[in-house]
Amino acid sequence: MLKIAYINGSRLKRAMLAAARQLRRQRQAINRINVFPVADGDTGTNLLFTLRSISQALQQQADRDLGAVLEAIAAAAVDGARGNSGAIMAQFFQGFYESARALPRMHAAQFAAAVGHASSLAGQAMAEPVDGTMPTVQKAFAEAVSRQHDNGDQDIHSLLRRGLQAAREALRKTPEQLPVLRSAGVVDAGAQGFVDVLEGIQTLIDTGAATLVDNDDVLDIREDHVLIDHSNPEHRYCTECIVEGDGLQRQQLMQELKTLDASCLVLAGGAQRLRMHIHVDHPGAAFAVCRRHGEVTQQKADDMFMQTTSAGDRQQIAIVTDTGADLPEQLASELRISRVPLRFNFADVEYLDRLDMSVAEFYRRLANSREPAQTSQPPSGDYRRLYGTLADHAGGILNITVSGALSGTIHAARQAQRPGENIHVFDSRNASGGQGLLAIAAARMAAAGIGVGEMLPVLERLRAQTFTIAVARTLSHAARGGRIPGWLATLSGWLGVQPVLKTSASGKLKPAGVVATGSDPAQAMVNWIRRRLPADYACRMLISHGDDRVAAERLQAMLQRHFRALQECWIAETGPAIGAHAGPGVLVLAVQPVFDVEPEKRPEQRPEQRPEQRPEQRPELEP
Repeated sequence: MLKIAYINGSRLKRAMLAAARQLRRQRQAINRINVFPVADGDTGTNLLFTLRSISQALQQQADRDLGAVLEAIAAAAVDGARGNSGAIMAQFFQGFYESARALPRMHAAQFAAAVGHASSLAGQAMAEPVDGTMPTVQKAFAEAVSRQHDNGDQDIHSLLRRGLQAAREALRKTPEQLPVLRSAGVVDAGAQGFVDVLEGIQTLIDTGAATLVDNDDVLDIREDHVLIDHSNPEHRYCTECIVEGDGLQRQQLMQELKTLDASCLVLAGGAQRLRMHIHVDHPGAAFAVCRRHGEVTQQKADDMFMQTTSAGDRQQIAIVTDTGADLPEQLASELRISRVPLRFNFADVEYLDRLDMSVAEFYRRLANSREPAQTSQPPSGDYRRLYGTLADHAGGILNITVSGALSGTIHAARQAQRPGENIHVFDSRNASGGQGLLAIAAARMAAAGIGVGEMLPVLERLRAQTFTIAVARTLSHAARGGRIPGWLATLSGWLGVQPVLKTSASGKLKPAGVVATGSDPAQAMVNWIRRRLPADYACRMLISHGDDRVAAERLQAMLQRHFRALQECWIAETGPAIGAHAGPGVLVLAVQPVFDVEPEKRPEQRPEQRPEQRPEQRPELEP
């Protein structure tokens, strides 16, 4: 039998690459048995993300020094960890690094000690350890390695083989320890992933297989994310971030996070860098705790409720938009509209739109902050992750983005596409309520069973006739944020007027009139629109407001009194995408004509239209 007297950096590097290759082969099988802690079918993918991050770091690591390789593995694991299972695996590698980082080579005794410390640290990563999960199997592996070494075995290959046997046996017993596994007739998915890592290393030793060249795209969404259960998760958002600093106190941060109403808390990493994973209803609360300890980066909060409720109809088109769209929350949930959060920041602290703080809190902060709020697009990875979740249980994906003339968000959405995928990115050429109305129209067509091919021409017609107007109480925020010249804000104050801004055909915001400063913005908007649309104009409207619902409700009542053919009129909050530049008290109104969007699908619901109501005969809206 082959004997391994020591492990150096080169050997460890090859072992980790082999482990990543094994996970790539097994990820779909792992996804299919994923029922705990949430049956979202992505454990295999999350573990592969973690190992892929390691393999990419190691392929750039030329140093054969064991300590350097261990450091690269630990850092990349924390940086690339995804999900509950990825964070636990990252903590295992962190423990391995802490135990052996000062060694030029690792012999049998040191290997057994490192595995033991790694297992202990991984077990501590979970706020509420559960028997029958990955740490259980890791502990069985470490204890078997230690016993084998205590019996005088100095061959690392033999230690690994004995540990793998114990890990397989512990994996087989996980359904006896966890009722949800027994009920589903599966072993724990995360524990299976750990065994697969060991088996990949064992296969390399046994066969001498070539190392992995990780050029493939592991985010093949046609193969990932097998949603197993449509039940609602205990908490809505799967929330993660990186916390960086000097002398981070992991246990102290763990205790503070445990005070939240949350589940599935895992904290992995060391004194300079930690990966936080938690399931919560309010992601901002978790991020706020982390910010007290260090700099927070790589925030993400995936809506598990939308992931599960979107899985009902395999043929339905999944509708995606971003938080540039202002939508009533209940309606967005009912129509299964998934939203990717835009980012905003005060000074050097970045937040997730609508997830990190409430809209009302945002406006309070905006009013009192000396620093202007800045907005930015989401990274393409946010889209790629959502596409991957939706693709396995949708007939296709249609993403309606904030206007490309106002934001680079559309580029991030397109960068996340892959050739051959049934994913379409549609520029709304709108923002706020106008973008929201287009998303609502798309979601209703999707619910009616209309495919993307039929949907896109209808949306193009609607886009040409959908417009948004806005009146801000002050231009100071737009000037502070650099959206307009300072002199324009000063001139507006001198003249005692505020511009009415309107989306143009190209998706830009342009002046379309003025109102007197200090006048009632609701009445001013009604006056503006009454001069341009007839009272019998069949349409839908969406009002959004910057923390002034009273003004929004007053506007709604006036519009309902005047427009006899107004079919629906919703109220939503104006998020930071617009509010950062328009300021508190902004009032936004979006208008969309009503015409038949499904002439052959549901003729009984076809609205009667007079000639003047057809889009091509709509009254001119330019000033």
